[in-house]
Amino acid sequence: MTATAASLAEADRPRFARRTGAALTAAMVLANVTGAVLVFVFAFFLLPVQDAFAPGQERANTVAFVVYLFLSVTIGQVWGGRIAGTCRAWMSGDGPADEQVRTDLLRLPLRQTRINATMWGGAAVVFGILNGVYSPDTVLDLSSTILLAGLATCGLSYLLCERLLRPAVSLAMQGTTTPPTVLLGVRPRLVLAWLLGSGIPLAATLLGVTVPGDRHPPLDTDGVAFLAVVGLAVGLLAIVTAAGAVADPVRSVAAGLRAVGRGDREVSVPVYDASEVGQLQSGFNAMVLGLRERDRLRDLFGRQVGDDVAERALS
Repeated sequence: MTATAASLAEADRPRFARRTGAALTAAMVLANVTGAVLVFVFAFFLLPVQDAFAPGQERANTVAFVVYLFLSVTIGQVWGGRIAGTCRAWMSGDGPADEQVRTDLLRLPLRQTRINATMWGGAAVVFGILNGVYSPDTVLDLSSTILLAGLATCGLSYLLCERLLRPAVSLAMQGTTTPPTVLLGVRPRLVLAWLLGSGIPLAATLLGVTVPGDRHPPLDTDGVAFLAVVGLAVGLLAIVTAAGAVADPVRSVAAGLRAVGRGDREVSVPVYDASEVGQLQSGFNAMVLGLRERDRLRDLFGRQVGDDVAERALS
């Protein structure tokens, strides 16, 4: 979304709230369901543990997968709706945001990520116990696969959630000169993008081809190819999102600096990033505010003592 804070301020707020909520819901559901389906396909068709399965184990896992996926999506949406209640109420209203709303909006991606992590951690426990009852030899492989996939999904969900909340955060930050708190800096975001695109797929491949003992054969070519394709796709999406989180606000500040250089003292940039870049956006607006105040003082002083004397005094 590239809408500016000014255009959002003039928009229909209830419709804006519904649109933002629908986009967040769709992104979170799509990311988590896609991750779950990919784990299921990999674990039960490409991960070479089928030879160690006991009778009925695969059927039990299939039923548990469908039930747990439905429950986790439902619980996640209800839980997510509760933590976003303050933000949703403000977006649907017509008043300015207070400090609590700004804090809740900036922290919402982290809180949503905790919900996703809880659901994925619960899946690792549930399927670990279930498969431990049937065949203890398969617990480590299946649980580690779920945890690695959950880590990747949570990281990607955080980046997507933060991206989709930009217009809302930009609107909430209007009218304040307090810079946003740094919650996840530029360096951690780039490390996260590397983990999603390289670290986690490589770790999964390493675990698959270096199986301890002789419980079952190592990961075959199809499994390695599957991990490579998923890693490329997720890594591309992650790095594009993470790069945009840095490049977009820097471009807006650069455009603002060019406008100031042309003498425009009314320019401002939207503040929507909970990192060092967001503080840069806020600092630019504070700088322009200082320039406007300086011009106003020069004008008032110049009317009393003359422009030349006012210029020397201000310098």
